[in-house]
Amino acid sequence: MVADRCPVGASLMRKLGWSEGKGLGALEQGRQKPLLAQPKFDTCGIGAKASDAAPADLSIVLSQLPTWVEPLQTEVMDDTSKLSLDDVFRKLHERRHRMKKTKRDRRKRDKLGTHQAATPAKRPKSER
Repeated sequence: MVADRCPVGASLMRKLGWSEGKGLGALEQGRQKPLLAQPKFDTCGIGAKASDAAPADLSIVLSQLPTWVEPLQTEVMDDTSKLSLDDVFRKLHERRHRMKKTKRDRRKRDKLGTHQAATPAKRPKSER
């Protein structure tokens, strides 16, 4: 009966001393009927609610996509329209300068072997 449905599992259990009609365990007092497995086709975890699950229909997601993207596009366009080309180049130059400086300082510290963990700022003696 069980061997018909699950020949691999039944043969492994027989090698360990089980025979059909007996229960599992040292005193054969355990479960006699096998657990039935059910396929799970959704990608939610065990115990997930249907309301927490992602929408199964891709058309729903695609129909809502323009409402999510439009506000983001207008925010980006507003931010870039405020900056002139000179401002953009100046900011890029400043950033590149900061990056080079930190890289140069890091190399200098590594070369001298004085690289230490960051220390907290010192407080005035009156606050100690």
